[in-house]
Formats: sequence, structure tokens, C-alpha cells
Amino acid sequence: CRNQAEKLEGVALIGHSILFDAFSEGAIEGFASVARSGPSPHLLMGEHNAVQRFWRYYADHGQSPRQVCPILFMRRTEQFQPRPDVPELRLARPEDLEPIVRAQADMVIETSGVDPLRKDPIGFRQRYLRRIDRNRVWVLMNNRHLLFKLDVITETPDATYIEGVYVNRDERGKGLGQSCLAATGRKLLQHTKAIHLFVENENTRTIAFYLKLGFDIGGRYDLLYF
Repeated sequence: CRNQAEKLEGVALIGHSILFDAFSEGAIEGFASVARSGPSPHLLMGEHNAVQRFWRYYADHGQSPRQVCPILFMRRTEQFQPRPDVPELRLARPEDLEPIVRAQADMVIETSGVDPLRKDPIGFRQRYLRRIDRNRVWVLMNNRHLLFKLDVITETPDATYIEGVYVNRDERGKGLGQSCLAATGRKLLQHTKAIHLFVENENTRTIAFYLKLGFDIGGRYDLLYF
């Protein structure tokens, strides 16, 4: 969305998921109007105050989202301090797909209450396989047993966005997750200025995990599930 002077006022991805960043009320109203005329979305994500305004333009009278999930935007710009390396950490391969998608499905269920392996098992696996083929998934495996994974969703010289950070339940609290994330972060920060991610507000243990690793809080966002 640009104003009459062609100045950028907002950017949005509008489809089954809606993600947006807007700098004016007109941009928010415009994005909501486009979203109302498109396919029925299942998720809306944006900065907390902007999401509240978007919803007023988008929702029918009295309509409420199925679930509201407040999240924190976290970031790190400094290189990670040297610590013991994890030589077995590597990019995922196609043969790693099944344990990875099962771990990711568990994370989706925990966040949204929907099991993607039941709702869309073929599409979910295909999308994740494309991510693996693009060298966007880092894993630590013990034979066929997944210990750690991290997904790189977007990677640019200015910022890299990660999500889907998973540590096997049997390995939590032992420092493995910190070692793996720091090792991956060192590789990513060789090619980007910052690493960004989101964490649910209620997940205090995970927030503490990232704060201990030197991430800071850059903003407050909302996830709305329809």
C-alpha cells in the first residue's frame, strides 16, 4: 500500500494466512478490505495495536476470533559467543522428513489446537520437504531420532527469521538446545545482520531460554486464529 506521494505505508501477505505491517490507518483499512473479498483466512498476524484495528475493519458485527495468541518479537544482532561446537549439527535431508514433520506437527497442535497431519497430511509433508530441499532446516539427529531442529523461513542480508525451534523432551534442560541454537546462529550471522523470531507470551520458559542466549524483545504481536 502506497499513499498519493507513492510513499510505502504498509506490506501484507493476504490469503489463507494474513500477515501485515502497516504504518497508517488507511493501509490497515485497505488490507482489511482486500482480505474480506478474498479466500476465508484462518490466521491473522501483526503488531498488537495494528491487529486490533485491522479486526475492527475486517470482522462482521459481533464476530470474534476462535483463539487469540499474544506473542513477543525477539531479535539478536550480536554474534554468539564461542562455546563448544556441535559437529553433528547439519542441514536436514529428505530422509529426515518423517521425524521432523512429526515434531513440527506437535508444535502446531500446541499453538493452534489443529493437527496438520490429520487436516492435510500430504500437503503438510510436501511443504516441509520443499523447505528441506531449499536448505532451510537444521537438525541434530541420533540415528533416526530427532534431538533438535530449527527452520529458517526468510534469509536476507539485513535479517533472518527463524521458527520451529525444537528440542527433544528427553534432552531439555541439559544445554543441548542452547548449544545447537548458538551454533546455528553463528552460521546465520555470517550472512545476515540480525536473527528474528516470535515466542508466545505465556511460554515464559522459552522466553527465558532466548533471553539467556542474548535475544531481546523488539515488540508485541498477536496471532488470531479464525
